[in-house]
Amino acid sequence: MAITAGCGAVAEKTDSSSSSSSAAGADKKYTIACDAKYAPFSMEVDGKYKGIDVELLDAIAKEEGFEYELKPMDFSGIIPALVSDQIDGAIAGMNITDERKQKVDFSDGYITSGLAVVVNKDNTSINKVEDLQGKTAAVKKGTTGAKFAEDNKDKYGLTINYYDDSPSMMLAVANVSRCSCSSASARSYM
Repeated sequence: MAITAGCGAVAEKTDSSSSSSSAAGADKKYTIACDAKYAPFSMEVDGKYKGIDVELLDAIAKEEGFEYELKPMDFSGIIPALVSDQIDGAIAGMNITDERKQKVDFSDGYITSGLAVVVNKDNTSINKVEDLQGKTAAVKKGTTGAKFAEDNKDKYGLTINYYDDSPSMMLAVANVSRCSCSSASARSYM
């Protein structure tokens, strides 16, 4: 089991093959998951998956000489799929935490990211973390943003609404007076 992470080519929605063939991986086709909707890391464009993670995976497959089937899924399903051997690996912009390291192996990190609070452009009442008091937070299931909201629910009196993907979460923030606890991909929606 491994989670690799990285930077950017275009891969077919369910299939990609390599042009080189190293002895170690030439006979193996791996099933590799990615987050189905996490721009700029992975996203479907005209029936093909593109983004930083997809391009990195394609480059690794070519360098190491293996084929893979890309299996886009909701972010919250990636670790359970790895642990239950439904997939061979994953590539996702995922924070490496001690809790996650107890379940899966990680590659070296490829981006430094933290959490950010994203608010509707018309919201001027949230300027610092203390301003979250009594607010509704839109969070993506299984993320460190969701964990932050859960860990601080009582402290800030948060109401938490969970979403399966980043676009749905950001749409909730854009349409109503909510905030989102998010990470690196937040800039893709600004």
